[in-house]
Amino acid sequence: MRVITILFAIGIALADTLRQYEAMPFFFAAVLVVALVFGLLFRHKEYTSVTFLYMATMALGGLVMSADWRQKDVCLPQDYVEYDAIVDSEPVQKRYEVWECDLVTTNLSREYRLKASIRYTRRLHVGDRLHCSSRWRLPKRYYFSDMFDYALYLKRHGYAATTFVDLEDDRYSQLLPLQEDNDIGRFFMRLRSDLLARIRPHESSSQDFALVAAMLLGDKSRLSQETKNEYAATGVAHVLALSGLHVSILISIVTLLLSGMGKKKRGCVTLVLLWGFAFLVGMPVSLLRVSLIFTMITIAQMIDRDTVPLNSLFAAALIILIFSPQSLYDIGFQLSFSAVFFIIVIMDIAQSRWYSAKVYRHRFLRTLIEVPMVSLAAQLGTLPLILYHFGTFPVYFLITNLFVGLFATLILSFGALSLCVSFSQVLLAYSQKVLFFITSWMNSYVHYISQLPCVTISDIYLTLPQVLLSYLIIFLLLLPFYWKKFAGFQEFY
Repeated sequence: MRVITILFAIGIALADTLRQYEAMPFFFAAVLVVALVFGLLFRHKEYTSVTFLYMATMALGGLVMSADWRQKDVCLPQDYVEYDAIVDSEPVQKRYEVWECDLVTTNLSREYRLKASIRYTRRLHVGDRLHCSSRWRLPKRYYFSDMFDYALYLKRHGYAATTFVDLEDDRYSQLLPLQEDNDIGRFFMRLRSDLLARIRPHESSSQDFALVAAMLLGDKSRLSQETKNEYAATGVAHVLALSGLHVSILISIVTLLLSGMGKKKRGCVTLVLLWGFAFLVGMPVSLLRVSLIFTMITIAQMIDRDTVPLNSLFAAALIILIFSPQSLYDIGFQLSFSAVFFIIVIMDIAQSRWYSAKVYRHRFLRTLIEVPMVSLAAQLGTLPLILYHFGTFPVYFLITNLFVGLFATLILSFGALSLCVSFSQVLLAYSQKVLFFITSWMNSYVHYISQLPCVTISDIYLTLPQVLLSYLIIFLLLLPFYWKKFAGFQEFY
């Protein structure tokens, strides 16, 4: 599974490099067919058939990526386009009377996703229907950034164009009456907004509520740039994005509440709640990967089968890449995959070597050892990528993560409790007080750490060859400790 996933990703990368050639889909399709035919002809020769199987896997990755790029190629009209569209993301007010959000067309020959700036004096909501007449423009790179290609970023994420819509001028655009919308994604967006409105107290700080919205339901639209910068500078930006930390805490709560159930019933309820939560928060890639891993582990436990965590991780990555090959170039996917990979490997080494130690047998002492170890493993695994994409290194990440993990557990616990007791104003009031008290402390703690001297080391960008060399060095350093895993090729395959 691991080798298959790696070769599939290599095929994706190769197709992405050669995306400007129109014949690439046919080339990869031909290689795939030839590899499968020769693999079938030489099926009795083990090494030869496996070689052709690997070649077919790489060609399949290239074919999937080539088809995806072919679908994203759009020829934009030069004049004004008249169309109906639906607001498909939470509108964010960037400046006076201007909202930024995603629009999805509904009455054209095909569906287009647009990154829109909308001039409107009143607030827009997810699901609002618009009749628009505007120019569509190809996304442009930021002129002040050589490291980030904004146009390529939008294209990878399925945006056909950018546009400016003036709803204040009825000659060109107008807001249409609401109609019944059966789109499941927008239904969950509206449900998410309603749930957040229920648990927000009137006296709470805007950024305290923004943190709860981001951590509990994945809505980061309310976070200020200052707050994002402080969490990034202190090395705890991962708590703002739904990931394995959030899912593991929520699953632990559910498991505790359902401890009286049988193994199979508890597993079924857990999976329903897990995927219900994933749909509710919009199925971000970081959460999708973790949900797939937890699903494999839960099903294995239900049928009394052992699982290898690394196999589950690579299987989840393969499933994501098959349906969304552009995810390979998503920074969140890269960081989350590398973080989980190194957490699994390093914690496996630590547990196998320290398990017999008396100190490690005590749960409290083991927790004190493992919390900083997990943080250190994740930071080690993501450091080359962070330096490649952002060029910054958070100096105090270990200190910050020691307490942020505890804060995150309490916030998610009381956040889930607030949603469950929202029917009772009395219970909700008490739960809100505790929730936003903890949130305020966490924001204050991160703000204090961000004000310390030399909080980050900046402008140390790595090139792609340097990133690959860095990971090679890390692997060579870990290899003596993890030799049995890598020497046993039956486990690696």
